[in-house]
Amino acid sequence: MLTVAFEVRYCPDVDPQVVVDKIVFNPNYGGRGCSVPGTCVIRHTERAMKPKFFAALEKNVKRDGFRNPILLYNTPEGLLLAFGGSRLRVARKLDKPIPAIVVDYTCRDYVLWEEVTPDNWQKFFKDVPLHFEFTDVGVETHYSLERNRRHTYDPKGMEWAEGEEFIAEEFSWLSKT
Repeated sequence: MLTVAFEVRYCPDVDPQVVVDKIVFNPNYGGRGCSVPGTCVIRHTERAMKPKFFAALEKNVKRDGFRNPILLYNTPEGLLLAFGGSRLRVARKLDKPIPAIVVDYTCRDYVLWEEVTPDNWQKFFKDVPLHFEFTDVGVETHYSLERNRRHTYDPKGMEWAEGEEFIAEEFSWLSKT
């Protein structure tokens, strides 16, 4: 088994403009190489879909701030998005810092921030995800809002939007699971 050195930290105020690439946990995806074993790096692109979802998320963030951190990997290749692209998109639009759990492969850039451990990770979330796993290369987490995820749907990812009309239109399958 390959042993890699990293630390997991909570950073309350990452500049969203510096996150331009995404880590993909499939080395054959077609991106460029990455120091995280079994991964590659691709350009993070924002897709023009679910406009009512993004409008509602932006409204919620303006009113309540970010409820949950995104997941980033800090590597020699840069600060890479692993999870939380919708929140990152809103943070960029609002030019607002965003909280993040950072898997730091430099073991120097985030040393001043609080360590995230198997015993305390839940405290960083208002909507605690069902899936949050420390792995041999970092952290894997998601709310699984899309149908094609390998894990079951976790409704915690949409608690902020309870009662919003866009859900039936843009996420019609959520009520069918």
